[in-house]
Amino acid sequence: MKMTAKKKAFFKAQGYLKIEGVIPEHMVTQAVKKINHELGSTGMIPGGDYPLTLYNGYYSHKNHPDPFYASLVNETPIFKIAESLMGKGKLRPIGSGQIALPFPKMEDRASVILSGHIDGMGGKKTKVPEGEFWRNFTAICVVMLSDLPEPYMGNFTVWPGSHHYLESYFRTNGHGQLFQDLPRLREELPHRPVQITAKAGDAVLVHHQMVHAAGPNLSPHIRYAVIFRLNHVDIQKNGTEVLTDIWREFEGVREF
Repeated sequence: MKMTAKKKAFFKAQGYLKIEGVIPEHMVTQAVKKINHELGSTGMIPGGDYPLTLYNGYYSHKNHPDPFYASLVNETPIFKIAESLMGKGKLRPIGSGQIALPFPKMEDRASVILSGHIDGMGGKKTKVPEGEFWRNFTAICVVMLSDLPEPYMGNFTVWPGSHHYLESYFRTNGHGQLFQDLPRLREELPHRPVQITAKAGDAVLVHHQMVHAAGPNLSPHIRYAVIFRLNHVDIQKNGTEVLTDIWREFEGVREF
């Protein structure tokens, strides 16, 4: 599976890229089996403590220690594809993943509001102090373990081109007011949100500065996925400087 110039240009312009059929079927099956076993053995803690949480209809186990989940990136073509975006030898191996399961909601589409964010911004209802920005990844990788043939099935949702828009915003305003400004900025973003449809075994790579969200799940099924935070080898050195230099950690796409 090879990254083409067309795919790199799409990633640069839109800020995300869907990779079809990148996870072998046997790994998808094993991942779903492991997750279901965990739900039945460890269980879910309503409002529970990190890392096991069932909150507002969403089960999340962050930084899962089972190396099998990390192998979904490290031992599949995803690693080389992501490395082709960041530059050869620039991607750190994955150490853990986040099991992310939005459960069905008893709502209808008319009542749903899509509200995106970017990870790391400080403010109320976040772990980051107001006015600060904690940046701890270069790209998001979402490995789909469910078929999502249409929207409103818990689809990973992105606002295309928002990485470019926010680069301009940060150059003018810094990052201290992002939490307060985001409700207004959502209305000014260049494109409406895209709920990404996919099949089990597909993956999505997303730039760190993309506005994104877990889309509402109005289907009758739990949506299964594992989410990874991919890190450039110089992530600590670069820090928040990349907010105004969004291709510093993407050597492979700068020319496009």
